[in-house]
Amino acid sequence: MVMWKGWLARCWNRCTSASPSPASLCCWVRAEWARPSWPWRLFRSSAAFWDDWEFRKKALSSPYSFLDQQQTLLFKKVLALIDEFAKAPHCWDHITDLYNAQSEKVDFIATSSYLANLSLHNKRFIKSKCNRYRIDPISLSEALKVGFIPSKDKCDKIINSIISSPPETGRRGANLLELLLKFSGFPDPFLSQSDKKHDIWLKNRKETLIRDDLREMTRIQQLPGVESLMDLIVPGSLLSFNTMRLNLGVNGATARLWLSHLERLHYCFRVLPYAGKLPRALRHACKLYLHDWSGVADPALRFENFVACSLLRWCHYAEDWCGERLELQFIRDKEKRSVPFLLTLNGRPRLLVGTCLGEAGEVRHLRYFSERLKVPVVLAALGRKAVGEIGGVRVLPAASLLAAIP
Repeated sequence: MVMWKGWLARCWNRCTSASPSPASLCCWVRAEWARPSWPWRLFRSSAAFWDDWEFRKKALSSPYSFLDQQQTLLFKKVLALIDEFAKAPHCWDHITDLYNAQSEKVDFIATSSYLANLSLHNKRFIKSKCNRYRIDPISLSEALKVGFIPSKDKCDKIINSIISSPPETGRRGANLLELLLKFSGFPDPFLSQSDKKHDIWLKNRKETLIRDDLREMTRIQQLPGVESLMDLIVPGSLLSFNTMRLNLGVNGATARLWLSHLERLHYCFRVLPYAGKLPRALRHACKLYLHDWSGVADPALRFENFVACSLLRWCHYAEDWCGERLELQFIRDKEKRSVPFLLTLNGRPRLLVGTCLGEAGEVRHLRYFSERLKVPVVLAALGRKAVGEIGGVRVLPAASLLAAIP
């Protein structure tokens, strides 16, 4: 898809007036593309999609022909938006060749819902020539249109604001938080806010991942087994490949392969344990969470999953936009003391985050690890309206915490 650079810049400024989010840009472009007004009359014939067989044959036989046609348009340099490029065989080889041959004439934006395996040559190309921006589901701060400036809003500043002066979101923040928990942060179900459409979307998303994406982008033949694996994932629970392989009737290597493909398709993600200098801490187990939390039946697990996705989005923002290495981890020791989330900045613990429904309950584990690591701790309580402190642990309304992070 080729678009006018000036229009795209204005579109980007409008979409990022609150917070830089490629997801907002994609939604805006999709809405504008459907309009018959100028300037799309000029460029409707310039749209090309990999699913179009005629374009696919031309792209494989002569990859530069489509771009050369656009040089006759009004602007000097073409901006090519290549959507779902991972569906093409040897996709990164094509992108690398196109950039090396046409970089003076064309700027590229490549999007993909699948993280393809990269060769060493392509990894070097990405590090030296490309900027990677990961797209995460809509967060509460984005729904509230809270602005974040990457050059100013660094991790330390955001953490200090959470501890000292968390934002007040009011009734609007509570309503948006409830909608996000119910419909997820994916644009289609969240914007429609329809129970019927949401149920259909959940069903179609799972079928698309299994029947289309996995079959098209991997060599997995036992698709029913992958579907069973998706049903076995319990958000926030410790991952046991031994239990998983016994339930699925496959060996451990196959279970690991299936799970890695689901991670590349943005179905789930892992949170690794933090050991550091903590005695008797778990070092090898990890936890799984889903990118779409709306399908989780248990309210407590759904809320924990939502907080995990919001914190992961913050980590991606810090790395992609600010150049900081913010990582999401958890803590659990052999005495079964645990904290759901720990944020580490450049390998050093910076913030402990706990979750609870309603009023705060047991906070001994949060206080214990906070004293051991000497870092601040906050407890995000869903349904709580006032800021307070219990047993040395700062308790915040969930909306106040989530509105303070990108």
